[in-house]
Amino acid sequence: MKKHILTLLAFLMATMGFAQTEPSVEMTMDTLSGCAPLTVHFTFKSITNTDTLVLMTGDGQSYQFADMTELSTPIQHIYKLYGRYIPAVRLIQWVTSKDSAGNDQRVRLLKTIASPDTLSITDCRGGCGVFKDSCEWSVSCHKYRTCGETSYDGFTYLKVYKDEFWKPETGTGRTFLYALIRYDDENKRLYGIPSSLVNPPMSSFLMYDFSLQVGDSAIITSFDRGHNLVAKCVGRDSITLHNGEKRATLRIQIFNPNDQWGETDGFDETIWIEGIGSNYGLFSPDYKPEYGCLFEKLRLLCYYEQDELLLDFPEFDTDSTPGDCYNNDIDMRVPHITAAQSLSLYPNPAKQSLFLTNGERYDNTSYEITDVTGRMVLQGSYNASEGIRVSGLAKGLYLLRMEGQYGRFVKE
Repeated sequence: MKKHILTLLAFLMATMGFAQTEPSVEMTMDTLSGCAPLTVHFTFKSITNTDTLVLMTGDGQSYQFADMTELSTPIQHIYKLYGRYIPAVRLIQWVTSKDSAGNDQRVRLLKTIASPDTLSITDCRGGCGVFKDSCEWSVSCHKYRTCGETSYDGFTYLKVYKDEFWKPETGTGRTFLYALIRYDDENKRLYGIPSSLVNPPMSSFLMYDFSLQVGDSAIITSFDRGHNLVAKCVGRDSITLHNGEKRATLRIQIFNPNDQWGETDGFDETIWIEGIGSNYGLFSPDYKPEYGCLFEKLRLLCYYEQDELLLDFPEFDTDSTPGDCYNNDIDMRVPHITAAQSLSLYPNPAKQSLFLTNGERYDNTSYEITDVTGRMVLQGSYNASEGIRVSGLAKGLYLLRMEGQYGRFVKE
């Protein structure tokens, strides 16, 4: 869960100057976007020097609290109309000071703090909620598009088409109906069913649960790895799209009790993005270890809504035409892919330092480590005797990129 520490728009109303600590508070919202009506929980903590707190939700409603113990549990508010709202908090503190005649007087201090984030409430009456029609996901050498709706099993579903091995320069490949998806906007869950299972009829399965709070778990299904995967939320945050809209993100650990290698105590980690899917694509809510069309893990490269690019990860678009939201060198002509196949890291996962096999070969090679959102967290020059010190990084999934005389390569 992201901590939104409110530090904006403060002012004091007093007749005399005096030394007094200003009132302060930390406020957290459990979601930043969704369908109307949307329930948002506001959590307050670290409340200091405050006699009265007023929560202004941004849609004309307000809640006033004179007893701070009432704020020990989250405050729930329902946004009934779609739109964009900026919540704010007004803190009131009464203090006593001396006037010019030496008499005591009560002075009211006011502090109004606006949230740094905007709530985006969507009108979803037309069908499938925050997962919309006319959207496109570019995932390595595949493209997925939502196009039209259909009724199935008593619900309205979006139809998702897949372009398989589609090449931008030739237009070759095949397009076919790949799946149906349905978003339950009340419970923030996405359900899906492969088109191959529509006839004979089969119930859809849960792919994502965006209502998960830190510590919560859900049983999900991956199109690629099957049923009964355990998804545990270990963090909540947000991501800003190119149009300025913020979407909630969940850091998810995936436990696979039926791991093909018989390892049941480990986990994989991925990032869920509300209304988009995961950093591995719409149909991979879990970490994708299998080799795809490029003999590398499938990655979300770009996401469009009605031809508008809202999110992209250019650091993963590593073929001969970078920036085209597509990796089309399926014959492995790209140097970094060949190098990555012969490269091994140990120990992996690492707690202190990370080393490369045949490390002397890569001595003085520049490296860069990014997290799953593409943010660079570490860079430097590789030293074969010391390795890469990663003890300062939080537990999670990272991407190592190196470039030197042996070419460019990427490794997790």
